[in-house]
Amino acid sequence: MATGAPVLTHCEGGRGGIAQVELLVAAGVPAPSIIVSHVDKAQDLAYLHDLAETGAILELDQSLRELSHGTSSITVRAVLALVSSGFVNQIVLGTDGARRSLWNAFGGSPGLAWLARDLPAVLTEVGLGDDALHKVFHANAARALAWR
Repeated sequence: MATGAPVLTHCEGGRGGIAQVELLVAAGVPAPSIIVSHVDKAQDLAYLHDLAETGAILELDQSLRELSHGTSSITVRAVLALVSSGFVNQIVLGTDGARRSLWNAFGGSPGLAWLARDLPAVLTEVGLGDDALHKVFHANAARALAWR
């Protein structure tokens, strides 16, 4: 990749990530420089495992919309499955909060602070350790968004 910039893709419905990674890698973008978004929308843990095997970063962002606790949340299940499969360094978390109905400032709920305020506690409750929490909330994003 000529610029060294990270590339963030959009996956409609969470699908198409593998094809996106293959296309970008063929164009010279290193897989660890590719962040594939919305992938937990697919609600398919086998697909997420296959996508992680490409070496790309997986951006999981549906927890804000789900407001599910524990393993009823696809985002929580995905984090646990990916961590247990050895992909903890390829997970970043976000909020797919494009709707005003999700923003406290517009009378919605839970608010964009959900990611930092509430999701760590949910992941802790299901057994994610401090090291993995630090990676998925901080270290991985810093590395993924760094220019190479």
